[in-house]
Amino acid sequence: MKIRRINYLIGYILILLMVEFSVKMGNHHLILPEFAVLCVGVLALQEAHWIVNPFKIVLMPSITAILGFSINLLKIDYLFKIYLVILIMLVVLKIANSKLAPSFATGLLPIVTNTSHWYFILVVVGMTSILMLGVLLSGSYKNIQNPIKSLERDAMRQYL
Repeated sequence: MKIRRINYLIGYILILLMVEFSVKMGNHHLILPEFAVLCVGVLALQEAHWIVNPFKIVLMPSITAILGFSINLLKIDYLFKIYLVILIMLVVLKIANSKLAPSFATGLLPIVTNTSHWYFILVVVGMTSILMLGVLLSGSYKNIQNPIKSLERDAMRQYL
């Protein structure tokens, strides 16, 4: 699969737009490191594991963002929140047969930054929707031939 320079340019422009939007809104919580990783992986590098199913580009980070946000609202110990969100994310990724690694960041970020505003979820859904649309329009996911294996149990144990 040939990757064009325009893919890199679009990815970096989206990252800069995210930062610009954050600055204009005066809210540093709108800068999502996982979105930058997704931009490079999905648009520039066209990581096969991530683009094979374009809808998971939105679905998986959104689910883990909701999980992390919800768990952060619980009145439990910080460390237990981290363990709980990692465990649930691993189960969700296994069930969904997904290897979309940036989903971990969207689950952990609301706990690490103590996000308590629902706009975090909207930003994740909005930004990943833009990426999904880019993959759908480019058709790059159609060229992937190897089926993606799900997370193996040993890999899940290593995370825990």
